[in-house]
Amino acid sequence: MIAKLTYDRNMYIIAHPDKISEIAFIDWNNIDGSSVDTKQAAIDYCIGYLGMTAERLDALIDIITA
Repeated sequence: MIAKLTYDRNMYIIAHPDKISEIAFIDWNNIDGSSVDTKQAAIDYCIGYLGMTAERLDALIDIITA
């Protein structure tokens, strides 16, 4: 149960980084992260929110999956 709650919350925030500033006001009882495409959400988060370039992200992925 705890793992599912943590996963859903993390996936929601990664998929909706614009909601980070509202994190204290999110109704977590109505959040379902199961439909989030985790790979695409992580890519979008790193490039769109963190400002990484696609090349740097690819380099990071190469390092952590080597």
